[in-house]
Amino acid sequence: MNELSNKYALAALKERRAMIAGEISSLESRLRYLRQLVEHVDGTLRLFSDIDPGTIPEKKPYKRVNLFKEGELNRLVLGALRKAGKPLSTEEVTAAVVEELGHGPDTARGLINRVRANLNYLARTRGTVTKVGDRRGAKWSLSAACE
Repeated sequence: MNELSNKYALAALKERRAMIAGEISSLESRLRYLRQLVEHVDGTLRLFSDIDPGTIPEKKPYKRVNLFKEGELNRLVLGALRKAGKPLSTEEVTAAVVEELGHGPDTARGLINRVRANLNYLARTRGTVTKVGDRRGAKWSLSAACE
């Protein structure tokens, strides 16, 4: 290969490396800032109490994924259960939600965990659905108060 044929590849690789190095630099700067914040909060904790800040467990940051508008998945799940008029499995509820959204059947694989979590939330917190059975054989239906 001659020098001319590698010219564009080298330029692209240099650009890519520069972008990655810049991102690393930016993240290191953010990390230094966050470490300083933790030191200040630790110092303030020591002023007000005998708590050892190192014993406080870390919390994983929650990243919200905006697939649905606020309450939209709740309405879709409850609508699917109302329309069916009988207990449905998680897979059946997911299929009904996907159909209502107008997506293809491949979308169901990506939504099943979110629908399952939503069903558990509706059962545990809101009490609007009930679960009969366990694991794969579980069926979901509307509670008596929601029908």
